[in-house]
Amino acid sequence: MIREKRSHKRQAKPAEPMIRYEIQGEFNPGVGGRTAVITDLSPSGMGLFTNEPLELGQVLRFIGGDQSGVSGQGQVIWTADSPEGRRVGIKFI
Repeated sequence: MIREKRSHKRQAKPAEPMIRYEIQGEFNPGVGGRTAVITDLSPSGMGLFTNEPLELGQVLRFIGGDQSGVSGQGQVIWTADSPEGRRVGIKFI
């Protein structure tokens, strides 16, 4: 049996809420930013599905006012490529 490493239980989202974000160094108030689909969400982070090539350690700023209700910043802690795009793990900072 695999031991769970997460400190918070993940909750799958019934719909596919979109979130808007900007990559640190590209923060530009008033610009729409990039988009991703939230795959799961917890108090300490979330999973995203995106077509953008994100890298480990990158800091993202989430733009409030979208359907996700998420704002603030997070850091990319893992990525996994798939034929459909890229899964990304985010830790809130």
